[in-house]
Amino acid sequence: MVTSFSITRVFAFWDRLNSSFWFVPALMVVVAVALSFLLIEVDTLRDVGRTDDANAFYTFGPEGARSILSVIATSMITVASLIFSITMLSLQLASLQFGPRVLDNFMRDRSNQIVLGTFIATFLYCLFVLRSVRGMEGASFVPHLAVGFGVVLAAASVAVLIYFIHHIATSIRIETLLAKLAREGCAAVDCLFDERPEQGAGYQMPDGFDASELWGHTT
Repeated sequence: MVTSFSITRVFAFWDRLNSSFWFVPALMVVVAVALSFLLIEVDTLRDVGRTDDANAFYTFGPEGARSILSVIATSMITVASLIFSITMLSLQLASLQFGPRVLDNFMRDRSNQIVLGTFIATFLYCLFVLRSVRGMEGASFVPHLAVGFGVVLAAASVAVLIYFIHHIATSIRIETLLAKLAREGCAAVDCLFDERPEQGAGYQMPDGFDASELWGHTT
């Protein structure tokens, strides 16, 4: 009994954690930071970071790498703060018309969590790669592979931004909210009726009950 109760509490905690607004972005941030260290280490092992290497697939120096990473990091955190501030204002106005469920749907929406995680992960990735760029004489190092992947993340963030604008404009429409409520209601009804036959199959008559008495009363 204690074991089943503990397992139930663990599953309930995992469900609350998985549906929270910060869980998925936190996982994406951890992956981005780990990836930055991994790519820097790969650049170090391959010796791609030397600025005088003619075979390097990127030819920018330390100052160019710093400029690119600084621009990406600054733009990511600026866009994230601006977009989500405007979005929260729009959702607040929509919740006054359609009810507070709009805000709850926004917080639990996996797409919104991924969008926020993309911006923050790209920002922190660029910061951690930026700290590894060295431009001193005799000790210059530019992680070209890591910087190039930062550019790829920036391009992906632009695509995610376009998707987010479309997604949030669609999610606050009344027909979308009604369709989501209908799906949640149908899922709740299906779950309820799936449990009823099991409860009925496991039901036992109380001790001392005589079924003939029931037939006698009904005939």
